[in-house]
Amino acid sequence: MKNETFSTLYAAALLDLAHEKNEVERVREEVAFLKQILDQDASSRSFFESPKIERSEKLRVIESTLRGKVADSIANIFCVVIRKGRTLYLSQIFEDFSVLHDKRAGIVHASAVTAVPLSDESRAALVDALSAKLRKRIQLGNKVDPAILGGLVVRYDGMVADGSLRTAIRKVGVRMNAVKLGSQFIHEN
Repeated sequence: MKNETFSTLYAAALLDLAHEKNEVERVREEVAFLKQILDQDASSRSFFESPKIERSEKLRVIESTLRGKVADSIANIFCVVIRKGRTLYLSQIFEDFSVLHDKRAGIVHASAVTAVPLSDESRAALVDALSAKLRKRIQLGNKVDPAILGGLVVRYDGMVADGSLRTAIRKVGVRMNAVKLGSQFIHEN
């Protein structure tokens, strides 16, 4: 655990609590919602991150706005983070929670870049193929990039499988430029 950051440790503690209380899905949904608020609402983020606002005021706001409306484990993590003065890392804690949750649940996030949007059938076939290969549940996103010309580029867990037409054409071009024709080696006087 030496290499783990405290945000990962807080996230792991939250996930363990959620498992203990058998409320993992509820906590996952609420964490995603709260992370979205922190990431998109500058006033909420600056409230928690501001050193000018007393910790007691932040705790009062958590108790009055979150307690009883979200899982107690989430309200408690907020309180611990505030008391420890680590509110700058709330969003990262929530991000780490999602990563740990998905890893423990055997979920892999993959993205497919295609020249045109994937049809439902193609999406299902790709998900099935990846699930069979990785033996994990796949959540697939699709990004459209006409510049790849055709085929697809799949990314997951730091891996890239590039089956795009653009890359295939580029490889053919490299091979053609590497070919030395016989006439280049014959010198005539």
